Amino acid sequence: MNLIKKEDLINAKKQKKLFVFENYYKNFPSWDDINSLYDAVKENGSLDYNSFGTMVIENDPRILKYYIKALSDISSYHKGRYRFSMIIIHFINRNNNKMTDKSLVNLFSKFISDNPEKIPEEITIKDDGVDGWPTEVWDPTVHSDKEDRFFIQGSGQSLWKIFHDNKELNYEVLLSPGDMAYIPKGIIHSVESMCPRHSVSIALSDDPEIANA
Repeated sequence: MNLIKKEDLINAKKQKKLFVFENYYKNFPSWDDINSLYDAVKENGSLDYNSFGTMVIENDPRILKYYIKALSDISSYHKGRYRFSMIIIHFINRNNNKMTDKSLVNLFSKFISDNPEKIPEEITIKDDGVDGWPTEVWDPTVHSDKEDRFFIQGSGQSLWKIFHDNKELNYEVLLSPGDMAYIPKGIIHSVESMCPRHSVSIALSDDPEIANA
């Protein structure tokens, strides 16, 4: 039974807020799945090394293997057309870099070897964060998206900060594995990894009923 209603999304749009549904999705990929996906896509151009600590797999049809049920559920209360999806994989952050999963460790090793952007020599990676750069350097980008998004947290956690139009902080939300957030287009926000994590962002065109509410 679907517990999300269109009214939830309409209210989020009107209030310029995230709508968060905890423990929404249990079928997100494991680190072993992400490791295999990396091997499959790194030669076909859908992989982007964003930085020395982050990569994105964007708009590859194999992503939907893991999220097709979520997309089917979403389409029952958001009638926008599917535009693209991307898996965000974040390894290095200022909060917690401890890696215990063997597939995650293996993936990180391949990422470090393949990534043209190497870790700066002045940075020391520790289990509980990093040394070598001021902490504010790690502040995530404050931005907004041009389309409605649904974000599903996979392994790890991410801290979302939502801002007023003048970019003053409004509130914060911590997403844990399986949580999903609806982000109406234009909402000003930032996303910070709290530990090594992966997640998916699914973009949809406007649902007229929501956009015109």
